[in-house]
Amino acid sequence: MKTILKNCKVFGKETDTVYISDGKFSEAFDESSADDVIDCKGNMVLPGLVDMHVHFRDPGFEYKETIASGSRAAAHGGFTDVATMPNTDPVTDTGAEIRYQIDTARRAG
Repeated sequence: MKTILKNCKVFGKETDTVYISDGKFSEAFDESSADDVIDCKGNMVLPGLVDMHVHFRDPGFEYKETIASGSRAAAHGGFTDVATMPNTDPVTDTGAEIRYQIDTARRAG
């Protein structure tokens, strides 16, 4: 599938057009072969963002936020990586608790 994003501000580039082929950024291609053209006026194209200070609170305080809900919120905001704080119960300070968070995050997608 080929998609073109038009009229966008591209971080670090002098162009306003982005070409995507099979889900990956691509070199320019014949625009008549595009399956979809999206007008992104007023939007930016950025690399994935990183948040080094998130409070997912799982395990122990899931009523505040879970790994699944925090991951969805992060992805919706353009974050591709996050680093969780150890304010959980039990405190995330052993390999077993870190393994729990990693496994839970993988299941959450």
